[in-house]
Amino acid sequence: CVVPFWTMGIAAALLFAAGLGTHHYAFAGLAAWLLLFGSVGPISVTVAHRVLPFFTSNAVAGLVPWRPNWALALLLAAMIGLGVVLYVPRVEVLHGAWQWLAILPAAAAGAGLAALAIRWGLMQSLRGPSLRLLAMLHLAFAWLPLALLLAAADAGMRLALGGAGLGLAPLHAMTLGILGSVLFAMVTR
Repeated sequence: CVVPFWTMGIAAALLFAAGLGTHHYAFAGLAAWLLLFGSVGPISVTVAHRVLPFFTSNAVAGLVPWRPNWALALLLAAMIGLGVVLYVPRVEVLHGAWQWLAILPAAAAGAGLAALAIRWGLMQSLRGPSLRLLAMLHLAFAWLPLALLLAAADAGMRLALGGAGLGLAPLHAMTLGILGSVLFAMVTR
């Protein structure tokens, strides 16, 4: 399931090298974006789809692992969609129309993933010091719905205020929140 994302990562790395080598830095920037939202991010949520229910069911009594395929499809669509929603204003295409396209899907995906985080045992993982590592993984995953909700709020603010939004907050929630927290949780294990 992750082979297409590995392939995207290799292609993005080659595009990055080509952009730097030919002094086309826009290609290097696009490559970094593709690497994050087309490779590292989708691989991370695919792993979360498998690992979180499994670890939680082993650590929390009575919790049955639940990971339907539609949840994986939602995770992947949310990750790739977040990349698109955050990239479009950077290249200034669609000139403002993108906000209308971004608000509802980003907010709906954020709410759906928040419900998924709760269904996967977020609250149970916070009950006791023996579950700290599990809680760290769940809290890392909880950054994805937050990043999507921040992206929806950013699009809404840009639409309402004529360009002023949340800046890099959704991107930071994605990179530092999800990827940084997962890395920290797994390295300290």
